[in-house]
Amino acid sequence: MIVGREQIECPHRPSQPSGVGFDFAVLYVYRKLWLNSREGFVLHIILAFLLIQTAPNQSAKAHSKPAPKTAKNSTTPDIADEKPALNFQFNLPPTPEIIPQPVSWWKRPSLTDWIMVGLTFSYVIVNVLILLAIKRQAQIAADSLTEFQKQAASTENQFKEQLKVIEEQSQSTKTSADAAKVSADASVAAQRAWLEGEFKPEGWGVWNLIATNHGATPAQLLRHEYSVHLEGEEFNWESPVYKDTRNWGTLVGAGKPTEILQAVRPDDVFTTLRQMGIKGTASCTIGVVLVYTDVFNTKLEHRTRFLMFYNRVSKAIERLSQYNEYT
Repeated sequence: MIVGREQIECPHRPSQPSGVGFDFAVLYVYRKLWLNSREGFVLHIILAFLLIQTAPNQSAKAHSKPAPKTAKNSTTPDIADEKPALNFQFNLPPTPEIIPQPVSWWKRPSLTDWIMVGLTFSYVIVNVLILLAIKRQAQIAADSLTEFQKQAASTENQFKEQLKVIEEQSQSTKTSADAAKVSADASVAAQRAWLEGEFKPEGWGVWNLIATNHGATPAQLLRHEYSVHLEGEEFNWESPVYKDTRNWGTLVGAGKPTEILQAVRPDDVFTTLRQMGIKGTASCTIGVVLVYTDVFNTKLEHRTRFLMFYNRVSKAIERLSQYNEYT
């Protein structure tokens, strides 16, 4: 059986005319389904399989018909027994020529192919979006790092500026504190007690040591020190050849002198020095230290130190002002 532009021929079935109707029905249904719908493709396969299975059986029956009968004793054929052979031939309308039409490329793949294409395309889109997101995140991280560096630099500059301002304020505060301290010290100095010592002559070669308070508030004289230093040696308050210390604890009023603290006879000092084996000195220096406190701070000791030069020949005594010291 051939489907196409050629004519469809059916096998001769003289003994089974019903088989021709079956083949015709199959052929008719096959042509209708094949020509009118694409879904007939599956049925086309099934019908082709059935025709292949039935064709051998029909062919075997056609070839297995009995031979014609002949007389036993006659050489002439029995015309009465002969039957005319039946030849069935159907002239079906010609099958129209099917011209293949060009199919667009998007119609060629099957549904499964389109699903795979869609999934692949979706996968590509998702990966592209992921790459774009990663790139965007990297850009955001880079921008954040740049912004952080800018903020760090700005913070560092602000910190330096603040530190500079703090240093300036500290310097200003220190200056103000120093000025306040100076002012306070000046105020205290103007009101505190100031003791000054002097030698007043009493007779030939004798002088009396007294102290006078030149401050605005009372002072308490704690002690005084009397020392002798030989001429020709480097002067040092801590290395006298003779020293005498006397404790007092006397209150000295503002603008008031003290009583005689000590009667000084420098010649007696020379006599003591000769007894000690020290000779050949014609002059010496006499140092005096007054130690006292004031009413503003009774634990803080103030000192007044001065130095006198004594000439043994002229019996004169003179103050050396460059050694004056007041604390």
